[in-house]
Amino acid sequence: MLRPVTRCYMSLDVALIVRHWLCLRVQIYKNLTLGCWSVRHRGIVIEHRDEVWLENCSFVVQPGGRQRCLRSGVRNVHAYVSGIQVRPQNCTGGSQIRYNPFRSGSFVDQAGETIRTSRYCHLGQIATAYEPGAGELVME
Repeated sequence: MLRPVTRCYMSLDVALIVRHWLCLRVQIYKNLTLGCWSVRHRGIVIEHRDEVWLENCSFVVQPGGRQRCLRSGVRNVHAYVSGIQVRPQNCTGGSQIRYNPFRSGSFVDQAGETIRTSRYCHLGQIATAYEPGAGELVME
């Protein structure tokens, strides 16, 4: 389900056209206030979604933001998944991923192993990475 953007610098229609036609790399993070995923491009939130599929994913944790979160005890946006948004894929054998700034400095799978990249990633009720380590590592 597509949610309306509460504060945006461009119309949602223009943002969707730009994202779909140019295959832009976006950053996705969990919006704890709205209970959905926020899609950001070049620092501007262009949409909110309940479900997102990404290709060539990088899992990014900004150390300065994590340190600020640990000092204050309040969560802030310092971790996200970067990738190219795609249509739903038929993938099997994915591993559930999670990030908790108070437990680890990186995204981890169910076994506690660090995940930095994956070929595909599904962000819904549960975040799932498919083919971890197979994606391209993008430095941002």
